[in-house]
Amino acid sequence: VMVVFVLTNGDAIQFGAVYVLEENFPCSTILTRPLSLLLPADRDIVSRWVVALGIHCSQCAVKLRQSVNMKQQKRCSLNSNIFLKPIEADDIKSASFAVVQLLSTFKTLYEHIPCRDYILFPLGVMGMPDEEQMDGRAQVMNCLIAKFKQGSTLYTLPGFPLIIYDATWRNCAECIDELAANFLDQFIELVIDIFKSVFAAGFVHLDGRLANFMFCKNGDKMVKVKLLDWDSCIRVGYRLSLDIREAFERDERYPSGETYATEAIHNFFLKKIVDDLTTGNLSSVASKEFWHI
Repeated sequence: VMVVFVLTNGDAIQFGAVYVLEENFPCSTILTRPLSLLLPADRDIVSRWVVALGIHCSQCAVKLRQSVNMKQQKRCSLNSNIFLKPIEADDIKSASFAVVQLLSTFKTLYEHIPCRDYILFPLGVMGMPDEEQMDGRAQVMNCLIAKFKQGSTLYTLPGFPLIIYDATWRNCAECIDELAANFLDQFIELVIDIFKSVFAAGFVHLDGRLANFMFCKNGDKMVKVKLLDWDSCIRVGYRLSLDIREAFERDERYPSGETYATEAIHNFFLKKIVDDLTTGNLSSVASKEFWHI
């Protein structure tokens, strides 16, 4: 799928496209050099691009009509194999921008190969169905993460972006006893590797609590672990916003006194995870001083 876009600045114009590739994140590219509407030769190039763009849009419209009944809205079809997480935002406008930021973050993380096995990448993005699609809205509500089913109703507005994830992964916070009894040392080592890989990719996760780690069994003795909630991250070295710093000060689950995104934030979350899993009785991995990433 290709989506064409046009950039303008004064009398300058430039054409580009975003390619949506299967099993990859959107890839944008510039198709022309900057063209000036004041130059006859450039105006000729622009006119040919406009004609080509019109033909492309017409062809897309024909294909769309052939594949979809335009008089009927496509029904939402969801199942228990996925769960939905609303984007973190204050309104729909900022939510749309947040989706772009989130996809950009995923693209950067994916390009850092060590991160690929440790990030719970989304299956896609969908908008909340409108009020006329009551069946679809009911299915969406059933697939929402439990904590979002109460409280703010912002995400219930039609079109609000929802991130789609694979529900075969289990939330670590809901399986503390199983992890502590059967996979403690291995799990902690994996968490260390995840935090190291994320930091090496240039990010600090600002909500690295146990509740944002997901796992699945790989045989009887091995587990796979992935990190969720990537709208809560920041570039390494960036200054934390005042809102984030104040939120950290109010909640003991988060590191207080931090001003910049450094490895100290990951170290804090790692030690909290160890405390949650061991209740103070550290296993043999304690000798490695593992919380010093």
